Amino acid sequence: MNITRPLVNRTADPGEEIRGEVYFFLNPGVDSMSLYVRYPDWTIAGGAYLPDLSNANRALSDNEYPKYLALEVPSAVRKPTIPGWRASPGHGVAIINVSITNHNHERAVIRSEHLWLLTEKPITLEHGGDKMTPEMARDYLRFPIVVPAGGTTNGSVFFGVYSGTRINKIALADENLVIHSMVDLNGIYHSE
Repeated sequence: MNITRPLVNRTADPGEEIRGEVYFFLNPGVDSMSLYVRYPDWTIAGGAYLPDLSNANRALSDNEYPKYLALEVPSAVRKPTIPGWRASPGHGVAIINVSITNHNHERAVIRSEHLWLLTEKPITLEHGGDKMTPEMARDYLRFPIVVPAGGTTNGSVFFGVYSGTRINKIALADENLVIHSMVDLNGIYHSE
């Protein structure tokens, strides 16, 4: 493939439209994707969902895509560690109390890959998962989280986090990895 107008690391002036090409290596069996343009602080500038990669003309813009999941964060705490957690060097923990509301007429299934912590680091951070003791895991929502149609599920989620990050947001996506809701944690985090 010959890319003549790459869009990676490009900037645009206010009101300027930039057109070009992006190229992704996809795993076998991937037939759809979500694309986002974001600012460095993870504010979404725009996006699109491509339900069929063989026909990119069927893309839905981020505004056209039906969004039915709402995320609220009543409280969140960051700690260097807690008993039962095997932290990696340079990592701490975040315990985030979430409220997920499903405004759809069908139940929603939230898998761990649908709930992300976003920072200035280039990768999404990990859920507690296999680094938790079974006793500790009982205190947190278990994935997949099933939210009934028209219902709300409340509870705490646990993440291993990088220490000292300046940008801290949590995002909730659906099964197509389209972001429905994003919350800035900086004004909510309490450090212990």
